[in-house]
Amino acid sequence: ILKIKNIILSFVLVVGGLVLFAPKVMAATLTVCASGCTYTTVDAAIDAATTGDTITLGAGSYAGFTNDGTKNITITKADGVTVLPTITSAVTISSSGTTTITGLNISGTTITASAGTVTLLNNKLATLTASGTAAVEAKGNYWNSATPDFGTIITTSGSATVNYTPYYTVESMLGSNITAISLNTASKTIEVGEAYNADITVTSVG
Repeated sequence: ILKIKNIILSFVLVVGGLVLFAPKVMAATLTVCASGCTYTTVDAAIDAATTGDTITLGAGSYAGFTNDGTKNITITKADGVTVLPTITSAVTISSSGTTTITGLNISGTTITASAGTVTLLNNKLATLTASGTAAVEAKGNYWNSATPDFGTIITTSGSATVNYTPYYTVESMLGSNITAISLNTASKTIEVGEAYNADITVTSVG
């Protein structure tokens, strides 16, 4: 009986060791491009992705996409792409996981989020609708206007929340191709406590 117990104990320890030292599955990068890639649409890459994966987009225009289920994924422009990839139709986020979208031009369509945590970073955006339980962090984006009316372009309902910054951060705007930054005045002297609003013009291509 003692020998049988020892054998069982040894088996448990071996199996436990195999589980303990099983290698972690590494996150993958799935590339989307117009031709020559495994994926030619963002939706196809999302379908193939597993949680933690990154989907990168080559230069060009792509149809909108949907992330649902529970996947935690990042969707961004590919390394070396100097002009933001353009998304031409609606983006829908209903995943209860996390979705990060960065470095894309979504200025011609709407992003709709209804669940999960959504991070929008360094994109060109038009309008955003958040509903249900969505929690949206929108930072460092260009909102398709020099003076965006956030009461119009961002709408929320239910318990959804949207935290946003109004303008992009120049030094971190991915692929913005900024060619010039200028002020409306070369110099200005103000008294202590006095306020002066300067107009900044940013010229970019792409």
